[in-house]
Amino acid sequence: MKKLLTIFKELFEYLLREIPSFFQPVVLEKKQYNGFKKNGYIILDKKLDSVICDKIISSFEKCISDNNTWVDDTKSDTRLFYAQKYIKEIDCILNNNLYNSISRKFYGKKINQKFSLMNKVVPTENNLGSGAGWHRDSPTSHQLKVLIYLSDVEKGNGQFQYIENSFKKFDIFKTVLRYKWTDKYRFSENEISKYIKDFKTKIVDITGEKGTIVIVDTKGIHRGAPIEFGKRYAMFNYYYKDKIPDHFKKFQNLNAN
Repeated sequence: MKKLLTIFKELFEYLLREIPSFFQPVVLEKKQYNGFKKNGYIILDKKLDSVICDKIISSFEKCISDNNTWVDDTKSDTRLFYAQKYIKEIDCILNNNLYNSISRKFYGKKINQKFSLMNKVVPTENNLGSGAGWHRDSPTSHQLKVLIYLSDVEKGNGQFQYIENSFKKFDIFKTVLRYKWTDKYRFSENEISKYIKDFKTKIVDITGEKGTIVIVDTKGIHRGAPIEFGKRYAMFNYYYKDKIPDHFKKFQNLNAN
């Protein structure tokens, strides 16, 4: 019964999003838009200016404090939630017309519920990478996120990783029926290894130079790979169809001065 209910929720979510989305204009070039629909992510041709990237990193390092940042248990991942409140360049990026238009096409409606997160990851023992391992951002809803690398990122340097096809409804239905993945959104290494083997899929490593911009559907299973060397700076724009999840609310009213 739970499996059937999950499939029903997935189909209902699809109709609520895809039907109004059909009537929204395509703001990306046709090739890029088709690539996004096919793969669940795209890397934009243009990049964020490197000077702006450096300014954001400098501002981030200056405003970090115990009062406004979150650090994971391994001391690898430092996060500044609602970074647009602290760094003016991030506020401009969050409200960029292109990203707003992409989110409107993705959800089929104008999006006002959004915020930016900036983080830095450094190598520490037993670090899980940005996002603390393999996960979806929601067990049911598809979600749009804009990822921007603020430093050069290569394999081993905390690169974003995405499981091919894991955002597609047909694959999701199969995991519900085969693995009973109903309201599941976090996954162990063993579960991912089995999934990759059984579904004949693969891990996609998304690397790029400073300023690389990635548009991604984070219903697909993803993570920041455990970082082995260097530092990785990145920012993420989160866009929500209805409301920002409650677990982010505690970060909203922190001192931004």
